[in-house]
Amino acid sequence: MKNVDSYQCKIYNQSGELLLTNAGDVKGDYAYMWDGSPDSYYPSGSYRYEVTFKNYHGASASTSGVVDYYPYYCPSDFQTDILTAESETNKPVISPNPTDENSTVTSDSKILHIEKFDVSSRLLLSEYPKSNSYTIKANGFSKGIYLVRTTTEDGVYVDRLMVK
Repeated sequence: MKNVDSYQCKIYNQSGELLLTNAGDVKGDYAYMWDGSPDSYYPSGSYRYEVTFKNYHGASASTSGVVDYYPYYCPSDFQTDILTAESETNKPVISPNPTDENSTVTSDSKILHIEKFDVSSRLLLSEYPKSNSYTIKANGFSKGIYLVRTTTEDGVYVDRLMVK
């Protein structure tokens, strides 16, 4: 479906009980479905999902399936700052994402420190580029989702990087 601009997602446990309903906007080709709340924590296991996408013409398309979930635990010193809408415009961009080779983190302000963590909270990369861009090499990393924490002159930002 073209021009998708919103979604609604429902998550069910193995007993069919509705655990979570989430809706929001699709920006670019991504939608982040976690609100950051500790109340949305669920144990490892298989969950059924139903997602409906809509576009601005009113057309919709739905899909469903089963996903295996494994929670990610941030290290105790892992800090994320609450960003204002103004600072969000200066947010670093990771591109391409997802990737199977290299991704470049670019920022309007100087990147002071960049870190890459795996889902086990292990620090895999720690660099101090002191420039407006930094290339993360994906070769040598397993397929999966990583967290990239970028410290710039404007603040600290955390993004996901998917290696395919």
